[in-house]
Amino acid sequence: RFLKAKREVWKPSTLKAIQIYLNSSILPALGDQAINRLTTSDIAEWFYAYSTTSPGGANQALSHLRSMLKFARESGVLPPDAPDPSKPIRRNTRRARGRLLNAQQLAQLGAWLEAPPIRWRDVADAIRLILLTGCRSGEIARLTWAEVGSDKLSLSSTKTGKRDVVLSHLALALLDRRKRGASSVFVFPHQANPAKPIASIDAAWRAIRPLVGLAKDIRLHDLRHTYASHAIMIGETLNMAGKLLGHKRPKTTEIYAHMDARHLAKAADRVGDLIANWLG
Repeated sequence: RFLKAKREVWKPSTLKAIQIYLNSSILPALGDQAINRLTTSDIAEWFYAYSTTSPGGANQALSHLRSMLKFARESGVLPPDAPDPSKPIRRNTRRARGRLLNAQQLAQLGAWLEAPPIRWRDVADAIRLILLTGCRSGEIARLTWAEVGSDKLSLSSTKTGKRDVVLSHLALALLDRRKRGASSVFVFPHQANPAKPIASIDAAWRAIRPLVGLAKDIRLHDLRHTYASHAIMIGETLNMAGKLLGHKRPKTTEIYAHMDARHLAKAADRVGDLIANWLG
């Protein structure tokens, strides 16, 4: 029932991952217990046993379980005021993988993006758009012109479902330039077959990275971290940064329910201007 209800909200790959956690961990350990009789002790025993072999996997499975318990309360399977037996469980702490590109690194990257080899011009634009929007690389690689609006991207398929991305004036200028003479439905079409999206930006990034002079452990996804980090460094709140990135955590969503789109646009412009200044 939970998975069925989420089919119109989450991507198939997300649903598949949850199904794997259900089949491999949650159901074997807790499936014989009625949901209204599930106790903190039951969950703790399962979680800490799982954590001994895979701390990160245990964290992910716990998040999925909490989503299911929340759904049970919202859908009437459990009373709406039923206590959450998973609430006292503390997640395993993990060192953040994200890296922040500093001003010097952004300047190095910016110099390369200004004059890339012909074969990497599309990739260079895609990388710049990731930096200016905070989007995931896959979201930019699959971006279609139908998803590009006058002031925002209306993404039809992301890690957390459909979402809008407010565009800064610099991101809009990049998209306007690419729109001129475009014949493919994709903003970044495959060079050999324009009916398909560009080949993996991540693979190109690994080839480009040493040419730019960036460390081997700087991932393409770190451009997304850079966008968020610099948003916070110029005074945006953690919640605003989360909104710009399209995070779907309930507390963040509740806080932003009243947020004016013009406020988001101004924040996007400030972050875009800062990053563009460092890119050169």
